[in-house]
Amino acid sequence: AEYGQLGKRAMAVAESSSKLNSIDKTNIGALGMEAKTLGDEIPKLIELVRDAIATTGEAEAKTKIRESTKNLVSVAIGLVDAAKKAGADPKNRNLIQNVGNAYKSTSQAIAQLLAATKGGATGELMVDKAIEGISQAANKLATASIYASAGQLEADASTKAMNIADVQNALGNTAQSLASAASKLSDAPNLSQEDLGKASTQVAQTTIQMAGAATKAASRIGDSVAQQNLLAAAKQLASSAQQLVVSAKEANSNPSDSGANQDLSASVTAVGQQVSKLLETAKSSSAEAARGERELENARIKIQGFMRNTPDDPKATAVDVINGARDITQSVATLVFALNQEEIVNGAKQALAGTRDLLVKAKGVGRLSPKPEVKQKLIETTQAVANTMLNFLEVAKCNRQDIGNQTKLEDASTSVTMLMSDVVAAINLLPNTNLRLEEGDDLEAMAESELMAAAKVIENAAKTLAAARPEKKVNVDGILGKEDITDAILEAARAIAMATGTLVVAAASAQKERVAANRATGGRKYRNDPTWANGLISAAKSVGAGVQMLVKASNAAAQGHAEEEALVAAAKAVAASTAQLVTASRAKADPNSQAQKKLGAAAKQVTAATGNLVKAAQKAAEFLKEEEELNDDFTMTGSKVQELEQQMKILKLEKELENARKHMFKMRKGQYSPSVGKK
Repeated sequence: AEYGQLGKRAMAVAESSSKLNSIDKTNIGALGMEAKTLGDEIPKLIELVRDAIATTGEAEAKTKIRESTKNLVSVAIGLVDAAKKAGADPKNRNLIQNVGNAYKSTSQAIAQLLAATKGGATGELMVDKAIEGISQAANKLATASIYASAGQLEADASTKAMNIADVQNALGNTAQSLASAASKLSDAPNLSQEDLGKASTQVAQTTIQMAGAATKAASRIGDSVAQQNLLAAAKQLASSAQQLVVSAKEANSNPSDSGANQDLSASVTAVGQQVSKLLETAKSSSAEAARGERELENARIKIQGFMRNTPDDPKATAVDVINGARDITQSVATLVFALNQEEIVNGAKQALAGTRDLLVKAKGVGRLSPKPEVKQKLIETTQAVANTMLNFLEVAKCNRQDIGNQTKLEDASTSVTMLMSDVVAAINLLPNTNLRLEEGDDLEAMAESELMAAAKVIENAAKTLAAARPEKKVNVDGILGKEDITDAILEAARAIAMATGTLVVAAASAQKERVAANRATGGRKYRNDPTWANGLISAAKSVGAGVQMLVKASNAAAQGHAEEEALVAAAKAVAASTAQLVTASRAKADPNSQAQKKLGAAAKQVTAATGNLVKAAQKAAEFLKEEEELNDDFTMTGSKVQELEQQMKILKLEKELENARKHMFKMRKGQYSPSVGKK
């Protein structure tokens, strides 16, 4: 804490120097008193400097502190001498000017001494480095979350070799280690600078380890939402750890400040709470991964029940049967393209509802035909659909991260959707009935149309972003003024738009390749399996909407209103929608085809670009703080003098506040004095 005390003493010297400079030189008495005050402050400052030198381990730092102290003493004596001469001849403008020059030299010398002592404050430097390290860990977690939203957070080889329990145990151990390291900072007011630095470094190291363990644990979860939840909890813990180190630094500098000590205590508690939240999230993530499987099994059991005992609906119509078939087709698409447990749960519920309606309505609508064989055909056909749905739901339970499982899911879904033509044929056996499902060719045209529309939206977005770069202008308070930061945001957004445009073109190419190959082989016609076209249509719309959201957030940044949350949300929206597009485009395709290779490369470009945008957004959020630190490091004159002046104002206000407290205390003491209120 000696460095904090030294800083306060330096401020007192600066305040006294300022008064000596501004005081009326004709007031000899006041001039002499202020000169004496300054003379008294210098020895006190020197004593603290000696303590600082004693705690500094680097020889070069000690030399700089000694030299800057000697310089300060010299210019301070020069200031006193100049003030005395001006007092002897207050009308001499040259002498008055000499006082002003001596004051500037004193202010600069104080700034140089503070810089030198900061250089020798190894512990303080360790604390600052710890804060920076934690910030980098939090940024990496944010980037990992982007990859999770895009469905591209993949486990590395070492993580794949571990079982999930071991990965989660590793996360739990690092989180507990962080809690233990954080508790050591609770005694920050009583720690030396060096011990504070060591304790802060330990918090930073365990935070970095925790972030790595959280990323590995998330990569082993087969659900993008659960991955993002776990990474968000880890990022919140990292933020709490960073705040703890900041609070510990403040409490160490001001050990008698009750407010600083309360903030420190609250920060220690917050870290403990966030550790518990992270562990709970990790535990719930495992349970979340099984939620979809439970819903799928529930749907299977209920469908089996409806197959054994199908209720009759005497009001059923042929259109009701077709609607049930459409619902089944939509549920199949939902489950095939599901990226998280919530979508799997919804798909399972849709599959149950659609299959139930198909069975019930088909049984009821049989009354419309006088021929028993037509009714029997309807029942047999819908029972066959229900059987293939049971198999599809069983396959849908598989871990989609495992190689080959996605292909099995696609094949099982095709078995369901291929039977829809049989359902239509059976229903059209009814008198005066001629119904159909959506034709694949019509859906194919819609899919191509949506992809081209998305490509046009993205093309316009890229042009808008290219034109959005603001002209160079002077920084304005409250607005992001660093042009290179704004340019980085716009460039990253433009890169996302361009990469997404490439992805959409690749998706269109992949679709044409798949359809052409399917027709050329004379196999199952695309028209009989509308699942993939529906998926492409939905994905294309989502991509267009995501890019438009991105343009809006980026334009706000170009106008100086960069909000990290809005930019990150937009980047995640694009990442999620492109993930859906990739899944739909890869279905029923040759993974080794040229179109698929281009598709994979474009998907990686989108994800990398979204990661760059997140980094730019984080840089923007940290800009003002970084700019202030750069000024402190590289400007040893003007900015330091301004800082000293501001701190002098703070000292004055603190003194006024203390006097007001004393006055209030006297008033209260008088109110409760025995003499008060006597009659």
